[in-house]
Amino acid sequence: MNNKILNIRATGIAVLAIVTLTFGFSNSARADFFDFLFGAEPCKVGTKYTCDQLDRAKYNVYFYTPEDQEKYLGVAINLASAKIMSVQYANQLGLRRDAGWQTVFCLKTTNSECEEKH
Repeated sequence: MNNKILNIRATGIAVLAIVTLTFGFSNSARADFFDFLFGAEPCKVGTKYTCDQLDRAKYNVYFYTPEDQEKYLGVAINLASAKIMSVQYANQLGLRRDAGWQTVFCLKTTNSECEEKH
């Protein structure tokens, strides 16, 4: 009986701690805490920008053929459209997804045409 009460009390303390950590801090502290527990989101690894900022940013899109020839495809209005541009170009060339082509999405900022590669 005492073990059940102790287990319930320990569980209650853990739940209270999680609720406090989740709702008791600012968003950045919450994100850092969850990054610590579960690992950073893939889009946040190696960048100073949030996932939302990266998703909405403009990108210079570069396509590399299986022979490693570079082709500049233009500016994409966001990360999703950058991916679409590269797939459409590969389709125009008749290349399958496993053909060895690659893309580089260069994050455009006011200071750089390629601040980060994605």
